[in-house]
Amino acid sequence: MWPELALADLGQINTGSTPETSNSDFWDGDVPFVTPGELGLSKPIVAAKRYLTDGGAEVSRVAPADAVLVCCIGSLGKTGIAGRAVVPNQQINWIEFDRSLVFPRYGYYACNRLEQKLEASSASTTLPIVNKSKFSKLTIPLPPLDEQRRIAAIMDKADALRRNRKRAIELLESLTQSIFLEMFGNANWPTTALGDLCKLVRGSSPRPQGDPRYFGGDVPRLMIGDITRDGKSVTPAIDSLTQEGAAKSRPMPKGSVVMAVSGAVGLPAILATDACIHDGFVGFRDLSPKVLPDFLYEFLVLERDKNRALGTGAIWINLTTDQVRRLSVPIPPGNRQRAFVNKVEAINAPMLAARQAFHSAEALFYSFQHRAFSGQL
Repeated sequence: MWPELALADLGQINTGSTPETSNSDFWDGDVPFVTPGELGLSKPIVAAKRYLTDGGAEVSRVAPADAVLVCCIGSLGKTGIAGRAVVPNQQINWIEFDRSLVFPRYGYYACNRLEQKLEASSASTTLPIVNKSKFSKLTIPLPPLDEQRRIAAIMDKADALRRNRKRAIELLESLTQSIFLEMFGNANWPTTALGDLCKLVRGSSPRPQGDPRYFGGDVPRLMIGDITRDGKSVTPAIDSLTQEGAAKSRPMPKGSVVMAVSGAVGLPAILATDACIHDGFVGFRDLSPKVLPDFLYEFLVLERDKNRALGTGAIWINLTTDQVRRLSVPIPPGNRQRAFVNKVEAINAPMLAARQAFHSAEALFYSFQHRAFSGQL
């Protein structure tokens, strides 16, 4: 219904940068340094995990407030909008829209739909990359400004609903962590290296990817999207393997604790069914009776930020199997662990309801988005 215009014709485009990490004069100021981890939901970005000084910002490329940020290396299509001046890293391209042509909030939602176009434009490398030149040629539909504002207002309401649902999940998760800290945080329990509590295995995947001999069968294959969707108790639903494919992967039994070591680094889950794990996971087989699976899961959730900081890689962060093997786990008495698990189980029902509500709100958001950009809203 509306003309499709290239991003290059709608504003100024830049690629992010990272100042010298070893120069202490550039870091720990008050200018947010934005990485793809800060992109996602549409709330304007005003904070980040790391900050630059004014000097660090001066030697970088600063994106102004209302600039739309799009990840073009790695997690293609993750999008955000700056709520103040920020410095995006080199994985992010951003566009400062010409306001006579594009309402910034509309521009955000339009760019949020570019994932497939980005994937089609990416270089054929292990890490998907779309350079500034290719990014500039991508197109978005351009209705009149009044229609852009109307679409953005509707999408903002739908997105606020899913953000509120997500916040409910985060509050319940923080309650679980508060219980853990109350019961175990103030005592010097004996500790054991994780590798001494189980047989630790790295996931594996059949090659080549997509080969019908190996993929599309009846054996569930765990993906990062499964654990970010389900949380603690995960049922793989995105991908599957044949029996021949499973023989080339890493099968794990129901009830096993697993943890992502790339992508969502440090995020654990417990398998609700037998499944295979791919290269981005480690699995903990034959867990010692000294530690309950639920206790280990909650401990890994609590330690996630610390474990993620151990990862290496300038762009794609990974934990090695040896790093995971050396993680130190406290071992309280079994009755204390069981008491903790019982308290956590009381939260399971509201947590499940909160996750279902979030998935419903997310489905509504994407339905509105499809209708908005097809002229049906």
